[in-house]
Amino acid sequence: MKGKIILLITAVALSATLFAVASAGTGAYFSDTKAGTLTGTFGSIKVAAGANADFGGGLAINWPHILPGEVQSAVVHYKNTGDSPQDVWVTFTDQAAVDAINNMGGFGAIQIIDSNTGQVFYSNNLNDDSSSQGSPGPSGQGPMYMLKNVKLCSNVPVGAEGTMTFKFQYASSLSNFNGAGTAFNLPYAIVGTQVGIAPTDMGGYAGF
Repeated sequence: MKGKIILLITAVALSATLFAVASAGTGAYFSDTKAGTLTGTFGSIKVAAGANADFGGGLAINWPHILPGEVQSAVVHYKNTGDSPQDVWVTFTDQAAVDAINNMGGFGAIQIIDSNTGQVFYSNNLNDDSSSQGSPGPSGQGPMYMLKNVKLCSNVPVGAEGTMTFKFQYASSLSNFNGAGTAFNLPYAIVGTQVGIAPTDMGGYAGF
């Protein structure tokens, strides 16, 4: 009888110990942690542009005494001077001026060529009727197109350079038009953006 009591006490004590261990372990998980930091610095998107190969000389283009049928041409140099790849655009910053160009129809032609990309815009039927973009024009004229912001080159590497050649021509059909003193006025800007971002995404270039 005494032996049975000792065994019973031992069994009870053992059960209490197991219960205590089980209770202490309830809801507990093993884990290990390694600490780190997140750091960063702002990048920069910068573009140098000018009439000269050293990006000086400004961006003013002047064509005196434009005559019908004669092609006027100007070259602008640009360079990615930031620390990130970028897209480079030519943007037109005056709504009224670009509307006047787009209302020329077949009386004017514009061609824009990038030294890295090739021809990026051409139309000899300038028209801002967006419902007619690419539709056939009158005989001897190409499809109607609207001049608007034009991407010159995509993903320009840091330090890379390029040129934009802008060509304009009054049609020879203006030969009987006395346009002396009539101004060709088209304000523009060379803009660098983050890759895949259009100038319109940044605001300030309404309507394009």
